Amino acid sequence: MVYTKIQCLGNSFIVFNEEDIVDEVTDTTPLSYLQTLAPILCDYGFGLGADSVLLYENRKGEHWMHVINPDSSIAEVCGNGMRSIARFLWDILEIQDEEIYINTISGRYKHTKIDDLYATANLGKPSLEKFPLNTSLVKHPFLNQKVKIDTLEFNEVSGVSMGNPHLVVMVEDIHNWDIAEVGYLLENHEYFPERTNVHLCEITDKDELTVYTWERGVGITTGCGTGASACAYVAYLNKKIGNNPVKVQMSGGVLTVTIHQDETIELEGYASITTIGEWINQIGLLIQAKNAAGLA
Repeated sequence: MVYTKIQCLGNSFIVFNEEDIVDEVTDTTPLSYLQTLAPILCDYGFGLGADSVLLYENRKGEHWMHVINPDSSIAEVCGNGMRSIARFLWDILEIQDEEIYINTISGRYKHTKIDDLYATANLGKPSLEKFPLNTSLVKHPFLNQKVKIDTLEFNEVSGVSMGNPHLVVMVEDIHNWDIAEVGYLLENHEYFPERTNVHLCEITDKDELTVYTWERGVGITTGCGTGASACAYVAYLNKKIGNNPVKVQMSGGVLTVTIHQDETIELEGYASITTIGEWINQIGLLIQAKNAAGLA
């Protein structure tokens, strides 16, 4: 199976075209097939290594993206993933349109090409009400709430849906926090029945944020487009940022978020192709190898 590996701020994706997979599949769908493969494909030691697998599908001329996490779960949408699919369309499939629309479980998103690296995406208007909550324990809107878990206590925690769930934790001295510990605990907190992406966010200037990210079903990642947008939106709601656009410094680089008057979000960033190759499916042998190493 031919694959293309694409990264945005070090947030890496393995992209497959459904047309290249359909002949490999006999008793299931291409999406289910990749769900089976995802834990191995995303493994940096035993597979290709990535944060997620992306399946591109052309449905009667409409561009569709499916996001598969390393734990085989399906994500509703992914900002960096969509920009990667846009780059795949422009550079690999040689689509000439500078404006393209990418469909996902959560909606249809416009992408505009800036140059051979950068593009913008219109991510729509964030929602506090659509953030998935255990409403028997807490209520909407989940904005600037106190959350205590184990020995950790946070005073400004907010839940935002960007089509997928994001928990924004405003902190000071972000470098003193362990995103692995915070992310794991909050992703699986009883308040959040569908689990959630988690972001530590510090306001570093009137138009700058620093963000550390833990992605649901993935773990620590160096960048997250919808997460950067959710953090900027929470800062905007709390009047902690003034200037547009907002620079969001993530572990792998900077994303630019613009919040328009109607509160729709425009995200700008790059996506670059790093590898084109062929996956030779020896998943049975790889699983045996992981079992032998005590890792499966």
